[in-house]
Amino acid sequence: MHLIPDWETDHVTLVLPTVYMDIYNDYLCELELFYADFLVEISKFDKVTCIVPNQAHREKMSRLSGVNPSIFYISCVKDIWLRDFTPVQLDKCYAKFIYNPSYCASHLNESTEQSCMEYFRVASEGNANIIPIDICLEGGNFICNGQGTVIMTEKLYSRNKSKSREEIESLLKNNLPIEKLVVIPVEPGDRTGHIDGMIRWLDRERIVINDYNYANVHSRRFVDKLHACLDKHLPNVERIEIPYCPSPNKTYGWYNASGNYINFLRTKNMVYVPIYGIPEDEDAKEKYSQIFGKHVCFLDANAIAKYGGVFNCITITYKSGLIPI
Repeated sequence: MHLIPDWETDHVTLVLPTVYMDIYNDYLCELELFYADFLVEISKFDKVTCIVPNQAHREKMSRLSGVNPSIFYISCVKDIWLRDFTPVQLDKCYAKFIYNPSYCASHLNESTEQSCMEYFRVASEGNANIIPIDICLEGGNFICNGQGTVIMTEKLYSRNKSKSREEIESLLKNNLPIEKLVVIPVEPGDRTGHIDGMIRWLDRERIVINDYNYANVHSRRFVDKLHACLDKHLPNVERIEIPYCPSPNKTYGWYNASGNYINFLRTKNMVYVPIYGIPEDEDAKEKYSQIFGKHVCFLDANAIAKYGGVFNCITITYKSGLIPI
């Protein structure tokens, strides 16, 4: 049994922001156009499902995007940050953590989680084997290399204070095929405390990581602590630094994700990298083109970035043919 890394996946799912999600209403038209363009690009290379609340939204997005109406699935999932509250895929089952992030009200977290699991149950026709794990953890704070090594941030511990670190690690290793769990410092100023805006696996033995010296916005102490942790726990894993120029701008209390190139969407067919119309885009394009060659495309992410996340945050990817979904 093993955890499925993103480069083995081929089915992308995302949730359309709608008028029923109040926080997105100020920029809803811009977001709808972004999602339409995003769907067009993904559907060129991968199977895609876009969850919409009703037939009217299905018809509207089909007109805007020009994609086949069959990709739109009607269900009332209550938020767009799908990565964080959907089950993690293994080759024989799924695993589900408790969704209760510190940056949202508990009753909203519960409602979002329930709406997602109802979609999951119906989409899998009730046949998906889901293992519940008694750990508060969002999917954005969980990256695996498919060979038993998982990286998270210290938010894992702060969100599970009723348990000791040993208990937390035992729960994870006893329920999942994890041989090595690496826990790194949280990036200062990041409300989510997630790993997927800091580091991503490229394969079993390489990671990409934010170049925290690129814009000199983070303390030397944090950068030294981060790299010391990686030196200690992943000494044989190659690190490739990616330009990082975090924005000082905020929307609804969230820092704009503009300047973050690590939160890309990846499948076995393509890597979808966010760009922002800023000078740093060119350095990021050069780096990723060297890594992925022709299997990378660059898409404007400004519409969604203002809410604090980009492509990995708003999607979940699964490997088709393993288990129903």
